[in-house]
Amino acid sequence: MRNKYYFIVSILAILSFYGCNIVPKSVQYQREEEKLIGSADIINPKIEEVQVILKSEGYEPGNTDGRMGKETRDAIKAFQES
Repeated sequence: MRNKYYFIVSILAILSFYGCNIVPKSVQYQREEEKLIGSADIINPKIEEVQVILKSEGYEPGNTDGRMGKETRDAIKAFQES
């Protein structure tokens, strides 16, 4: 009887956490985005290449430093919307 009680309590404890996220969604999305394009702290030669191309096309990605900052994101959005 005691084992059955512990089993039921264990199952209920496990099910109480079902569907719970320890990490908020915004943090998860940020991490997924960083995996795809890199964070602003990381220098990426591909991002630098994109910045050079955006600048040559008349968009303003900010400094050509290989970092995915706000200005680079804004320039990419403007390019995509044109």
